[in-house]
Amino acid sequence: MTKLMIKDNTMKDFTMDKSTDPFMINYPKHGGVRLLYENFDPSTGCKDITLYGGKDSSWRIWVSD
Repeated sequence: MTKLMIKDNTMKDFTMDKSTDPFMINYPKHGGVRLLYENFDPSTGCKDITLYGGKDSSWRIWVSD
């Protein structure tokens, strides 16, 4: 699995080209929140998304599909 911490110059978050590739988005200096995406099943479209809170509760990650 690859760990990623990416935003473009407009502060838009990153997404993968292949839905089967697991990834983690981590903001270590901005609240410590993390998003883990893994276990995509192409036959059902199901995947596991795990959100982790950091030390600063004012930081959030929102997920939509």
